[in-house]
Amino acid sequence: MFFSESIYGIKLPLPFLHPSRYLLLSLPFLIKDPTLASLRFWQSFLWFALTLSASFSLVNRFKLDGWSKAAAIAWAFLYFLQGAVYYHLQVCVFLIFIGISVKNNWRSLFFIILASAWAGISRVNWFPVPAMLAIAIYLLETPLNHKGWKYWITPFVWGIVGVGSALIAQFIYISISGNVDVSAFGSSFTSDLIWSRLLPNETYPVGIFPAIVIVSLPLWIALYQLIKNNIQNLHPLRWLALLAMLLILFAGGLVVSTKIGGGGDLHNMDAYMVLLGLLTMSLWMNQLSAEDEAKPVLGKISWGVIFMAILIPLWFAIPKIGFFHSYDKTIAEQDVQKIQTVVTQTLQTGGRVLFITERQMLTFDIVNELQLIPEYEQTELMEMAMSRNRFYLEQFYSDLSNHRFDLIVAEKQKNNPKKEGSFWEEDYAWVHYVGAPFLCYYEAVDQITSNNIYFFVPRTENLSCSNPFGE
Repeated sequence: MFFSESIYGIKLPLPFLHPSRYLLLSLPFLIKDPTLASLRFWQSFLWFALTLSASFSLVNRFKLDGWSKAAAIAWAFLYFLQGAVYYHLQVCVFLIFIGISVKNNWRSLFFIILASAWAGISRVNWFPVPAMLAIAIYLLETPLNHKGWKYWITPFVWGIVGVGSALIAQFIYISISGNVDVSAFGSSFTSDLIWSRLLPNETYPVGIFPAIVIVSLPLWIALYQLIKNNIQNLHPLRWLALLAMLLILFAGGLVVSTKIGGGGDLHNMDAYMVLLGLLTMSLWMNQLSAEDEAKPVLGKISWGVIFMAILIPLWFAIPKIGFFHSYDKTIAEQDVQKIQTVVTQTLQTGGRVLFITERQMLTFDIVNELQLIPEYEQTELMEMAMSRNRFYLEQFYSDLSNHRFDLIVAEKQKNNPKKEGSFWEEDYAWVHYVGAPFLCYYEAVDQITSNNIYFFVPRTENLSCSNPFGE
């Protein structure tokens, strides 16, 4: 955890999930005593500012000004938000769009290394993306002009340097993270794939495949209208390379979207969406170099397609806009006081208290006199359950069976998972690997009725339970 010594007074391992995201989120802790409200504002600001920055950096590559530039930025903002492309990944997009210049290879390499290193501490499926975006710009703006195999040296070097930078950044981060179980960094590779989420399902009623087709359709139609009579302006190999990268990111996004824990929206199609947006905007603004010296004359996008390209992002993006939640301040204060009372009673008898949920109360000193026990936070437990991380989970079971904790604050637990409904596969993983073993050794003795907060204590006699790993 970043800045853990200043927050909790103890040095903790750095996060293994989305490190760059949590690094950005933790920046307010550089300021003395940030509030919970300021942290929530900061996250909203990151969504807005980094998405807007990426949108501006894309549009700024083209010769636009005034209202036309503002309109293009607004469209790009909505387009990125509909996926959505997460804000910590927008850093990669921003760096590539502001830094790549086909006339300055060293500058381009610098920004590819920078963006790829950031991708290396972000998400594994984004490792090649900065280089691929840079290569797409090269293919659009650099004619082949009978250069033969020498034309492909630059894309090859950029690709190797980009992926290599991401791998090196990940290796360095893992080395300094302080995590004992480095297999946690590869949890994505041991998680189940739920192929049914590609089609309409209870978790995502539209389905990943139909949804991304809907999102992509106006851009593909626009591309067709732009190049249908001018496809010869670019060498076939340039078109082939651009199409290949699009198909790779499309297929990769579909596979990643089926990973358990995902598939509830289009955020894993983000790299494909960014590249498709770049290609469409570049051709629309005629930002490409033909094989001859003359500037290519492209077709025009129909108004119907333009309206589709505006309305579809609005349809997908508007539901993602959050609003302020209201709450009863009196009830909230009573709930906090009850948690404080139960925790204090446990501490007075020398007991140890684990917060699986509600850790913000420790972060912001809402609950006093309690030292954080870093293990077994709910998001971390969920990831370990979905990836079936045996090393981690068996340590969890050992701590439960030995009654290491005298009080555990968590959500309601159950023995039987649901068999249908939204994210039922995730519910099964949680109950099978966390909830049911948890209830073998602990029982609920009290709860906060206004929220899903329960207090668990060790059972006087452990129940006889089967091994979750089937042994």
